[in-house]
Amino acid sequence: EKYYDKQKERIIIYMKYNVKGYKEIKFEEHKENPLDGFVITGYINNDNTNTFSEHMWSKDDCQFEYLSSYSDKLDRMMIEKPKTVSEIKKEEKNK
Repeated sequence: EKYYDKQKERIIIYMKYNVKGYKEIKFEEHKENPLDGFVITGYINNDNTNTFSEHMWSKDDCQFEYLSSYSDKLDRMMIEKPKTVSEIKKEEKNK
């Protein structure tokens, strides 16, 4: 459960920084991926058509870095060049 909480925090950081008009997030499901890693799904801004399904792979130490699977609606809300969570954290640290 601690693992999922940490990944959810990373997803929130990513959304706040990279999604225009982001207000809130609702996580729906988290589970182990039978192929590799883990999956977390949810939606933003109280709109269940504004969805994402995020995979954390072992090659990335099972850490969330960026959105890779999301709805067209969410795609239209993304800034032009989204940053990874590591890039955001590095930037914040240097402020």
